[in-house]
Amino acid sequence: MLRLINFLVLSVGVLSGLVLAGTIAGDRATGWVAEWRPAIARATWIAGLAITVCGVLATVLGQFIRGGDRLGRWRSLRSEAEVARGQKYATLARLAAAAGPGPALEALEAVGKELLEDQRAYYVRRAREHRASAGVTGVWTGISLALSALASATAVAVLANFSVEWLLVLGVIGAAVGAYAVDRENLLRDRGNADLYERVAERLGILAASQDRVAAEIHGGNAQAVVVFTDLVVEELQAEHRQWREALAVAQEQIDRLEERLREARGRASAQAGSSAGGAAPQTGGAPRGGTEAGNAGAPATAERGSTRSVAAELARWKPLLNAAASVLPPPHGERARVLSSEISTVLAPLDSDAPVSSRISAAATLAERLRVENPLGQWLTGALPRLAPVLGTVIPPLGMVLGIAAIGARLGEDAYRRWVARVLQAPIAPGLLEPTALTSTMVLAAMEGAPEFADAWAAEREQQNLAAITEMGRLVVEDPEELWSREQARFSGDRAAFDRGLEAMRRTLLARAVEEDTASIPRAELPDGASPPQLLDAVSRVQSDPEGRATLQTVVQLMHELRNEGEVDPVASLRLAHPGGTNP
Repeated sequence: MLRLINFLVLSVGVLSGLVLAGTIAGDRATGWVAEWRPAIARATWIAGLAITVCGVLATVLGQFIRGGDRLGRWRSLRSEAEVARGQKYATLARLAAAAGPGPALEALEAVGKELLEDQRAYYVRRAREHRASAGVTGVWTGISLALSALASATAVAVLANFSVEWLLVLGVIGAAVGAYAVDRENLLRDRGNADLYERVAERLGILAASQDRVAAEIHGGNAQAVVVFTDLVVEELQAEHRQWREALAVAQEQIDRLEERLREARGRASAQAGSSAGGAAPQTGGAPRGGTEAGNAGAPATAERGSTRSVAAELARWKPLLNAAASVLPPPHGERARVLSSEISTVLAPLDSDAPVSSRISAAATLAERLRVENPLGQWLTGALPRLAPVLGTVIPPLGMVLGIAAIGARLGEDAYRRWVARVLQAPIAPGLLEPTALTSTMVLAAMEGAPEFADAWAAEREQQNLAAITEMGRLVVEDPEELWSREQARFSGDRAAFDRGLEAMRRTLLARAVEEDTASIPRAELPDGASPPQLLDAVSRVQSDPEGRATLQTVVQLMHELRNEGEVDPVASLRLAHPGGTNP
């Protein structure tokens, strides 16, 4: 409908030029041309009537679009649809990952086919359509430039004995065509959308190429790989939608500009009563925009909470927390965190000046207050943690478990931190996680107690106290399991499944022992809710037994990891800042 309104405005401009031409022709008609003066007058009157009709129709259509904020409602509905689609596949991926590698592979296939490839094909097609439409706009621009060039060729007109007044006609029509071309580009945003869609399609293609690698990770036992992959796809699509939504504000501006030009055109039509001066070219600069400073000037002074420095410091504390939440939380919380993080950057920038205006300070204070009351991480915690309470029972409150995991992770060095994360997630033990040279025969013998397959296979060495052989076996368990299998498969009668079961049990027991040593020096009194590392790990084991709890725990650990990457040294304080209800876990 906006295209129709824009075309009606073009019609008004061209008809205005024709009315001007009729006025000039009627005044200058001589000889046999004078006989056509009544027909010219009648045609001029019809053109003026057409201007009125087009203007009224465009005004009515513009008011219809404005009525009930139809553009705003459409934008909101599309935003909700985008969020719901991302939430659907993000939830599917998390439930599938919690169920195991088999469902995770099926979910990966569904995400790749129904979401990634479908959207990639859409962006490729829309990019081509926008490129073609941009070519049409280019043709209109070329016509406008040609007419404007002719209208400005005064010297040529003098040499050719051509009336300068006729150049005004060309100027009016050229300006109308030029305004139509500009408004068409602003409404459709063909070049910008084509560039955007091509970039998104290219990035989605890169993600599609990595799908086999994700499948290999899942085959290797890391079912959570489908969650990471799905979140990346959803984030990419929502990033595009965010840019589209910001650009859509241009459409609302265009309605204002179209109405302004219609008022100008109606004024010119009324002035065509006989004066050629009434046919001056329409303005093409558009309607002036209202600035934001005037709107902000009325912000209440009570919004200024504390000094500029304290408000800026509070917002700076939120920045890493929101960045981490944007990378980890499922839609819509992750998307909301990303928007708020960007808003913080926008609000903080003016505060760096020597004398920030009061409206900027007020905006920063208002944003800080909004974050205190309502933030996406706090909302997610409020929704997710109570569902863990039945699983945890009286062992520890859900928030206490989350804060304890974060507190221990913050006190560990890099290698110990990686072991802590693997222990909490019960993830496959990556190379380098355990140090082979740190193993002792005592540690290996203790691990064999929980791995009957290995205890039976090395029963003779245990009985003979052949500690060197046992220690060497433990070193290969950690460092090179395939070499151990090639050497010792006869001990398992060629049963690779029995070997793998025993290997997994050995490595988990060795990891648990290493984590126990890593966390032994952390005082219980320094941990939230007074929970010791063994108590926290007991709570974690309970949560791991519940599929939904396992997915929540995965998100919590990823959040801790992102906070660590953001340089946050006190994640407990950050989480308490975000969680509604203050400091009580």
